[in-house]
Amino acid sequence: MKLEVGMYVRTKSGKIAKIINKYDNSGSLHNENFVWVLDDSSLLALHSRKVAKASNDIIDLIEVGDYVNGSPVCQIKKDEHNRTWIYVDSNYKYGYLEEDIVDVVTKEQFDREKYVVGDR
Repeated sequence: MKLEVGMYVRTKSGKIAKIINKYDNSGSLHNENFVWVLDDSSLLALHSRKVAKASNDIIDLIEVGDYVNGSPVCQIKKDEHNRTWIYVDSNYKYGYLEEDIVDVVTKEQFDREKYVVGDR
């Protein structure tokens, strides 16, 4: 997969970030490729092998179980106009188009950060 500046990436560890610069060292002895990503207002170097998916549209990286605008994603479907809807209810009555997305928390991020109360 070819990574370009401006694309969004989903890492193998479940983070979503935006590529803001590239570093291609493929002609060197180490043959390493990195991208610089902006993640939660932090600048990180990310090895290209750690990228699971990449797209120009963030909606392509969202999966069932992630959280969009604070609600868990139940279903992802295309409508008759080929627009992708992210549904946050099982009855397909409430969903988001890409332009409606304010924030995304991946299921991996949620699992890492949650606090489990007691023996539940």
